[in-house]
Amino acid sequence: MDTVYLQEARAILAELQRIRGEFEELMSAGDRLKNSRAYEVEEHRERLTALKGYLKERSKMPTIDGRKRAVTALESSFFDPAVRSASAHFGLRVNAPAAQWVSGLYESSSDISYYIFQLEAHIAEYNH
Repeated sequence: MDTVYLQEARAILAELQRIRGEFEELMSAGDRLKNSRAYEVEEHRERLTALKGYLKERSKMPTIDGRKRAVTALESSFFDPAVRSASAHFGLRVNAPAAQWVSGLYESSSDISYYIFQLEAHIAEYNH
């Protein structure tokens, strides 16, 4: 791997970690807010809707920057399958009660985590 390749790998890793962080925050919020009133959940529901839309959009255009162009080898190997899997497994309705968020988001979050692990191992292999 050259420097540009490694920079791209790290950029993809950072984006996947950001997505996983959003899943984790939403699952935590769902657990915290499971007995809350609708208005208390609304801000998090907007984030849930945005995350679902982002994954759907990126599964159609699987480039890290969202631009319409050919995907790179790294995007094809890590980013594309991560967002496609997470989007495909995102069966939670955005109007679902907060109490369902942990179980409803777990599989999609796990998909992202799997590709983070794979990419971290790929980067570590390069550094040795």
